[in-house]
Amino acid sequence: VTLTGSNFGPMLTDANGVIDLAVPVSGNVGNPKFDLGKVITGAFVNLITKAITAPFNLLARLVGSDDDLQRINYSAGSSELDPQSRNKLLELSQALQKRPKLKLVIGGRLDPETDRRKLQQELLRSALLAEGLSESAIDERTDDWAAAIAARYQALPGNATDNATDNTTPEPSPTVKARKVRDQITVPLTALKALAEDRAASTKRFLVTEGQLAADRAVIEKTDPVAENNTFSGVAMTVDT
Repeated sequence: VTLTGSNFGPMLTDANGVIDLAVPVSGNVGNPKFDLGKVITGAFVNLITKAITAPFNLLARLVGSDDDLQRINYSAGSSELDPQSRNKLLELSQALQKRPKLKLVIGGRLDPETDRRKLQQELLRSALLAEGLSESAIDERTDDWAAAIAARYQALPGNATDNATDNTTPEPSPTVKARKVRDQITVPLTALKALAEDRAASTKRFLVTEGQLAADRAVIEKTDPVAENNTFSGVAMTVDT
């Protein structure tokens, strides 16, 4: 079925302003009770419903993809795209070329636990480097690293008193000390916000530079680092017109 016009919305209209749909027909068309009009109407109602409730599923179908193109995952603490995410964004950009009236709204997201922990780890690493430790000393966890961690661990609230009065408690390993030191590091909300926004910016940049999507077709929404929609490390997208 091919119809001209845009009454059914940008999600269904191609670059030529045409809605071109393959409507599956089953049954005996020679039967007087067979109603082709109802079949076509039902197909349109179903498609419009999907366009409203699951637009990214329709976009994926345009390029023969089974991927979830609405959500792009990032590694904890990172705003760098991995190969799988890059491939999904290429599929998304190809689908959007087929629906030129659609725009994307890109929102950066956070995993409150894993992203915060990764940022704590990076802040600890930066502090150790500022003290004069080398990259290799940190990576290889040398004696110098263990000594620096031990000093920071000793300075944690309560540790100096406990260690001076309690000789029965086993001494934690350097790894355990490092974990406890890391967990005491405060990550400001501004750092979490910046991470989420960097992910959104990285996503848009790839869509524009590699996917050849026009820059004005992708908008980055503001990030609230304490919003309830922060349940994973990545970006979530919606469509707009």
